[in-house]
Amino acid sequence: MAIPPDDIKTYFIVRDESSNQLMVEIGGSLNLRAVEQIWPQARKLLYTKKPSVLVVDAENVIHCDGAGIALLLWLRKFQVENSREVIFHGLASKYSKRLEIFAPEKISPKPITQITQSFTDMVCDIGNSVYGWWRGLYNQIFFFGELMKESFEIFRHPKRFRFNDYMQVIEDCGPNAFSISILVGTLFGLILAFQAAIPMKMFGVEIYVADLVGLSLFRVLGSFIAATLFCARSGSAFAAEIGTMKINEELDALITLGVNPVSFLVLPRIVAAVLMVPLLSLTVILSGLVGAGIVMYSLGFTPIAYYNELVSAISLSDFLSGFAKSFIFGYIIAAVGCYCGLHTKNDSAAVGRSTTAAVVNGIILIVIAEGIMSVLLYVFGI
Repeated sequence: MAIPPDDIKTYFIVRDESSNQLMVEIGGSLNLRAVEQIWPQARKLLYTKKPSVLVVDAENVIHCDGAGIALLLWLRKFQVENSREVIFHGLASKYSKRLEIFAPEKISPKPITQITQSFTDMVCDIGNSVYGWWRGLYNQIFFFGELMKESFEIFRHPKRFRFNDYMQVIEDCGPNAFSISILVGTLFGLILAFQAAIPMKMFGVEIYVADLVGLSLFRVLGSFIAATLFCARSGSAFAAEIGTMKINEELDALITLGVNPVSFLVLPRIVAAVLMVPLLSLTVILSGLVGAGIVMYSLGFTPIAYYNELVSAISLSDFLSGFAKSFIFGYIIAAVGCYCGLHTKNDSAAVGRSTTAAVVNGIILIVIAEGIMSVLLYVFGI
């Protein structure tokens, strides 16, 4: 069936009005464009007149699509809800059938049981969780690819590297963190040596406390403690700084100026972290050995005996295996902190959530990386 053109005149006029009856005539093509104009007139008329009986003369309606049926249904619904009567006169049978099919009083929604609602909520929760996980994975892959691309560009054009920003980050996360690294490392060495000396004293082998503390610090604890401190201190700062910049729309300003935030903000922090975490790891190791030496001295061992036992117990591979981990830990911490900052949302608590996510995810990834590398070192006999 051909659809009438839009230029057919459509009208909605009052033909007769009495105290309790209102007769209106509607004609033409009741399509979406026409109904958009007629509906406010009909609404205003019914709210003003409030007729007990509404007679609609629709004999001259030559076309009526879904919008027109919706208008007629609304006229009926308005009268029925106000306990009034409506009569449609002259409406074509095909349109009358549609009107009866979609009558509001004939459509009764099925009640949703509690079990159905619970199942629906569960499916929605699972779907949202899966979508959130997939979206997060996509963002992480995209961020990693962007980081690799910008790193390659920096190697090609070294002058684009923000050296001044890099030195500022170095100062914030490096020299300013030496004091806390020395304190924590010394305390760990004291605690570890003291706890190890108690059972070893039962067998008269307290000298092997030096072996235990030295191997633990060089192979695992030195880099792990330094990475944890760096994550809590600097990784959270990276997320907070970049997250605040995003909320203040500074990142949008950089993009508008044609500056890539990854090369401008992320790369200096990652390079600084990769270089500073190994230095902090050495600081923790040396201070831990000093703390253990204090315990050994209190047990009656001379510093030279303690030193000789350390030298005999620790090899170059022990040092390199732990020292190499710190470079990977630094990259992980900086990347996670910057990623959380770049994906900060625009609400009042967003920076706090990003900072928390940077610390928690950073520590979890450090533990996972430590486990993987420990297994690999064991497999390769290092």
